[in-house]
Amino acid sequence: MAGGEHYRDTGTAFDWIFNWVYTPLSSTMFAILAFFVASASYRAFRARNFEASLLLIAAFLVMLGRVPIGDALTGFLPEGFRLSQVATWIMNVPNTAGQRAILIGISLGIVSTSLRIILGIERSHLGGE
Repeated sequence: MAGGEHYRDTGTAFDWIFNWVYTPLSSTMFAILAFFVASASYRAFRARNFEASLLLIAAFLVMLGRVPIGDALTGFLPEGFRLSQVATWIMNVPNTAGQRAILIGISLGIVSTSLRIILGIERSHLGGE
């Protein structure tokens, strides 16, 4: 690593590339990704029934609560009802419950597949039919 420790210093070519090439390109990529996610969520979250409507509302609250304009729009509300705090609650409570349910389902699938392999019921891993 001789001679390579100064590449991060201010004024180096690496610093110029990072500030004037990498940072704008990554900002552009994330902006395009945000529009892609918004259009994909529009197609996926069409409000056809109650569950889809609930998912659409939760997604809208989380997306609006993660940007500064969400707090600017709800700054007049009491402390617990601002959009950033509502988005944090949605991500901490119902989202965590869903993640735990998915992990329990995955764990049960792993256990049942492992038991089938151990007991010799499942032989596809050996190349058989």
